[in-house]
Amino acid sequence: MSAPTAVDRVVIMGLGLIGGSLAHVLAPHCRVIGIDVDAATRAAARADGIDLVDDVRDAAGPGALVVIAVPVPHIGAVCAQLTDCDNTLVTDVASVKTPVLAAAPRFPVKNRLTAAWWVRLRRTALTSSLLSHAVIV
Repeated sequence: MSAPTAVDRVVIMGLGLIGGSLAHVLAPHCRVIGIDVDAATRAAARADGIDLVDDVRDAAGPGALVVIAVPVPHIGAVCAQLTDCDNTLVTDVASVKTPVLAAAPRFPVKNRLTAAWWVRLRRTALTSSLLSHAVIV
């Protein structure tokens, strides 16, 4: 197993109450890149100095920690966008884990999904080889 890649940026998918709050707390300490479909939310984030991209594939990859912070009904669609992102550490802030775990088999083994490992791990197709540690610098 190779050494973990240091996290050099946090990509937050969804800049609403939780994702936006997380972006503002992290921005003074590390590079934060936001993604949101709402024009007003994007404008507010840009005004606050948050970098923005339209597509997660433009920001994910080695060194990225992607935080899924979208409403629960949209988690599956957001996870589908992440299947093309190689070597990406992914986590979520969802209030329930079933949709996240349902989307988990879509992730290639080379990605690391950290969501809800302690919740119904035996029900997922995920293996212990996915467990790794991130180093945030």
